[in-house]
Amino acid sequence: MPKTRVPLLALLTLLAPALAAAGEEKHDTRDKKTVRTLDARFTTGGVELVELEFPVGRLIVAGHQSRELVVKVDLACEAAKSRSCQDAARQVRLVGRIDDERLRVELEDWPRVGARGLQAYARVHVPRLLPLHCELGVGELKVSGMEGNVAIDLGVGEVHVTMPEHAVGSVQLDVGVGEADLLTAHGRQSGKGWVAKELHWRKGKGESTVRVDCGVGEINVALVGGKPE
Repeated sequence: MPKTRVPLLALLTLLAPALAAAGEEKHDTRDKKTVRTLDARFTTGGVELVELEFPVGRLIVAGHQSRELVVKVDLACEAAKSRSCQDAARQVRLVGRIDDERLRVELEDWPRVGARGLQAYARVHVPRLLPLHCELGVGELKVSGMEGNVAIDLGVGEVHVTMPEHAVGSVQLDVGVGEADLLTAHGRQSGKGWVAKELHWRKGKGESTVRVDCGVGEINVALVGGKPE
C-alpha cells in the first residue's frame, strides 16, 4: 500500500480546517450544526477486509463482537444556516460495496470544489477480528477494540489507536511532519527523525500488524493489557 504523501504547500493549506475539525471534539455534533444524518448496516459474511474512506471531519471506529458493520454519519456545517453547505450535504450518499471479499464503505458525491464548510462525523462498529483499512483526508481518526490487522492513511490531523497488546506483533508509524508515539507495557517510544518521524516496533507476541501513515499531524498508538471479554 503506498504511503500518504501530499505536497507540503497543500498540507499546510489543509492544516487549518484539520485543526478546526479536531476542535469540534469539545462540542456535541448533534447540535444545530448537524444538517443530515446517514446510517446503514452491512453483513460481513465472507468479508476478509473492511475499508473505510471519509473526506473531512472525525472518524471513530470501535471493534465489537457482532458480525454486522454498523455506520452512523452526521453531516455538519461550520455555519448552521449556510445554504450552500446544506445543499452539498443533501447530495452526499453513504455507500457500501462488497468486491473480491472486501467491504468498502465511503461517502459518495462529496463536493469536489471546496467542501463549503461540510464535515463528516462518523462512528463505525466493526467486527473486531476483521482486518481494517481506514482512509481520512483531513481531521481526527480514532480506532479501538480491533484485534485484526489495522492500516490507516491520514492526510492531515490526528490518529489515535488503542488495541489489546496480546493481539499485536508489530507496529509501523510514519508521519511526514509531526509526531509519532507508541505506548506499551514497557513504556513509551517516540518516532525518530527531524521533521519526518518513523517508528518500527516488532516485539509483540500477537499476529496482527498496525500500520499508520500520516502526512502532517500526530500519531498515538497504545497497546493495552487484558484478554477480550
